[in-house]
Amino acid sequence: MMEFSELNSRNSRAEAEVRQQMEKLESQLSPSAKQILETYRK
Repeated sequence: MMEFSELNSRNSRAEAEVRQQMEKLESQLSPSAKQILETYRK
């Protein structure tokens, strides 16, 4: 099962990168845009 854990760690690394990109984008948003995002997340 070596390749499975390899895939798993690669997947979580990709998720972390996506999360970083999202946070970078969100930090550039205006406050009103952030409010809209928060509303949609609920």
